[in-house]
Amino acid sequence: IWGNAISTADPSTGRVTQIFGIGQDITERTHMQNALVERERFIHKITDTMPVMIMVQDIQSGQNVWVNQYASDYVDQPNELNSPRLMHLDPSNFHPDDVARVSEFLEMLRDGEDGRVYEMEVRLRRYDGVYRWFNNRAVVFERDATGAVKSLIYVLLDINDQKEAQQTLLEKQRLEVEYRKEHELNQLKNKMMQRISHEFRTPLAVIMSSSYVLQRPDTNISEERRRRHFNAIQAQITRVVTMLEDIQFIIYDESQMHPLTLIPTYLQPVLEQVIEKAQSAHSDPREVQLHLSPTAQRLVRVDEHLLKMIMNNLISNALKFSGNHTPVMVEGLVDGDWLELRVRDAGIGVPNEDIPHIFEPFYRANNFDEKPGLGLGLTIVKNAIEMYGGSITVENLVGGG
Repeated sequence: IWGNAISTADPSTGRVTQIFGIGQDITERTHMQNALVERERFIHKITDTMPVMIMVQDIQSGQNVWVNQYASDYVDQPNELNSPRLMHLDPSNFHPDDVARVSEFLEMLRDGEDGRVYEMEVRLRRYDGVYRWFNNRAVVFERDATGAVKSLIYVLLDINDQKEAQQTLLEKQRLEVEYRKEHELNQLKNKMMQRISHEFRTPLAVIMSSSYVLQRPDTNISEERRRRHFNAIQAQITRVVTMLEDIQFIIYDESQMHPLTLIPTYLQPVLEQVIEKAQSAHSDPREVQLHLSPTAQRLVRVDEHLLKMIMNNLISNALKFSGNHTPVMVEGLVDGDWLELRVRDAGIGVPNEDIPHIFEPFYRANNFDEKPGLGLGLTIVKNAIEMYGGSITVENLVGGG
């Protein structure tokens, strides 16, 4: 029974003269209060046995007004049922790299929608200073009289073991990729040395044999034959120098060795020099036809060094793989700020399955393997064109080339 008493007293003596009492049966209310306490204990027991961190946070004060036992144990703070169960989580409890993200997450929750689950992964400092990864899921729990978010419920699941397993897997994959790259690099080096050894042997043999003939004092050769030997030596020296320049371009950073320098240039004489050089490097004379559109016959801003390197490789390839009696076509046009150059031949073409790989260093298409060369030409062309900010494409023509 709940009671309330009111008394009156004699003013002269101060003695109580009357007492009025009101009694009310509060048994039902007491039972309800006890039931609520028991229900709270029941909820606490459930949440305290769950292997997750559960917190109710007052977002306006930044304090947690309720936490379960797991959360309390994690930060090593007492969590008695009759205590206020307060646990203030300041930024020092989060990993320094996560503090900014946590602040952004809280700002987003201030405008949170009822019923929506907000999620983030965060590292939380344990009582012993160790940081562990948690998956944090938050929902709006309570709003104040103005409708603003007042409190939130957080459920944090420890995912540190999964994170470490993922990192271990990623590290394993990274090491596998590095090993594969190193293996491919070693194969590329071996292939490069084999190719260089093979390609240098032929011109050096020609130079040595022609030099031997020219140096013999007892040799009685005609002036025409002497000139052919000199031309052969000169052509092979040019070939060796070109191969050395190609290797240098691949090994070193050409952008550092030769910064892009654009100078107004007439294309016609530059391309004619390249064509003459490419033709002289081939024992069989081949015709190369040059066609420039009117827009390409005026001054064009180019890097002459790179342009010669690009076109020499393209024209040399076309001469090497074209038919004996078919001309190589070189065409040029200017469209706005872009210079477009095309090299066409009527040769053996490139197998479709090889086209995606022909710009890789030392790659040789199946039908090119018997042809001389280092296999660097198109790699150099692609790298040089990309220094311009341009691109290169390859197409097989109907009928060959």
